[in-house]
Amino acid sequence: FVSYSGQLFDTGSDAAHSLKNVRYTCVAIGLLISMFHLFRQAEESTEELMLSKTELEDEIKERRRTEEELARSVEALALSNEALKIRPTPRSPAIVASARAIRSAWSALSIRSGPAMIASGAPSPASRPSAM
Repeated sequence: FVSYSGQLFDTGSDAAHSLKNVRYTCVAIGLLISMFHLFRQAEESTEELMLSKTELEDEIKERRRTEEELARSVEALALSNEALKIRPTPRSPAIVASARAIRSAWSALSIRSGPAMIASGAPSPASRPSAM
């Protein structure tokens, strides 16, 4: 519009300069709004990163605590295993008698040496000669 004015500082020239200033003002306002949104987004991202960092630090502490507990448990288990190797399990006569009773009951019910094998008259597998 400035080129269409007849002389300097006439109404057309003043209007053209005013419109040019309005255009620059609109661009500047748009840039300021965009910068405001960018800074606000950066601030939100920083807050999210700080929260994530705090959560990860808590998880690391929990894992370290769990690892220490696991190490203590492994050490206690190793010590108890060593104690078992040093002190053999005592055998009481009741346990031995129970084991013999269970073994004889199972052998009586077994297919190889139980009542069916005795009734068939076939020799027990222990008394058969091996085929090899």
